[in-house]
Amino acid sequence: MSIRKARRLFTVLIIPAAVLMIWQQMTSRQGSPWGWQGYAALLFCIAAVAVYLLWMRCPHCGKRFTRGTVDYCTYCGKKLGE
Repeated sequence: MSIRKARRLFTVLIIPAAVLMIWQQMTSRQGSPWGWQGYAALLFCIAAVAVYLLWMRCPHCGKRFTRGTVDYCTYCGKKLGE
């Protein structure tokens, strides 16, 4: 998977997770367990972390990115080709 696709997939997974977390907080009652929104948000977060750990790496040196959107690797300095 290319870096561009991995970034898009990460964003597509993390935005619904955030929305579901906010929805869960707004609809939860004090002392009640998580609703389905909380469990769905947890699944989205786990999937986003998996995408980050598996595919968000430099294709040249294999190290993970330390910051958001970058055009060059922060470790080896090579351009990240799409």
